Amino acid sequence: LIQTGQAKRLPGPTTLLCSRILRKMQSDEHVKREFERLCYCPDDMLSQDEKDMYRAVMRQCSVLLYHMGEHLASKTALQMIEPDPTPAYRFVSRISMNGFTITTSESYPIGTGMYPRASMINHSCRPNA
Repeated sequence: LIQTGQAKRLPGPTTLLCSRILRKMQSDEHVKREFERLCYCPDDMLSQDEKDMYRAVMRQCSVLLYHMGEHLASKTALQMIEPDPTPAYRFVSRISMNGFTITTSESYPIGTGMYPRASMINHSCRPNA
């Protein structure tokens, strides 16, 4: 549970996926290389609201990882925010641009997944139209 003000709530799907990816990147260099090859939205094209949300996701991710005992991954999440949040913007943007919503057979969303090869056919990083 993540505490926000006085309320506690479960982390959202983006926070959960960020946490899983950061944990995997700590132990698997191949995962890190594959993730970093994915397209991301340039910082100057993100709105201030998106930037605020991306920083919040990384903060939540750091808290979640810390409570899971993943202190190195938690520290990595914090280092993406301070002093320069550009790495956080790029990290979460990769998930936003290349992630897929996982749904039930009734199309009820239950999570977010990353499938790097499938994301290559999902969009163009350099559209020509």
